[in-house]
Order: sequence, then C-alpha cells, then structure tokens
Amino acid sequence: MVGGKSIEEIKEHFNLGDAEVKLHLDMLENALYVESVKKGDEIYYYPTPRGEEYLENVEKREEKGS
Repeated sequence: MVGGKSIEEIKEHFNLGDAEVKLHLDMLENALYVESVKKGDEIYYYPTPRGEEYLENVEKREEKGS
C-alpha cells in the first residue's frame, strides 16, 4: 500500500481549499478508491487496491501518450 497522506498534505499538493478537498475525498472514499485511517488526531487517506489499479492505468495511458 502506498503511504497515506493527510488532508493538509493533499490540500497543499493540489492547491485545494477545505471544502474542495473534503468533497473530493468523500467522493473517492464512496467510490472505494481511497480509505481513511485515523492516527491520533490526524486522518490519513490511502489508495485502496481499486485506487492503485486506477492509478496504474492512468500512468500507462500517459506513457503511451493517449
């Protein structure tokens, strides 16, 4: 499993606000692409096997130039 990211890390990486990141993470979690794990006071998001497979397919398409 790929390392988890906190909401703050995700917001910074994608330049999103609180509401935007919450909306997207909720959709990804409902679609079973990520799962959330609470560690102390932080929540970390990890890709599920389904999410990892999706990322692999995207990377393959990018390599092909499609």
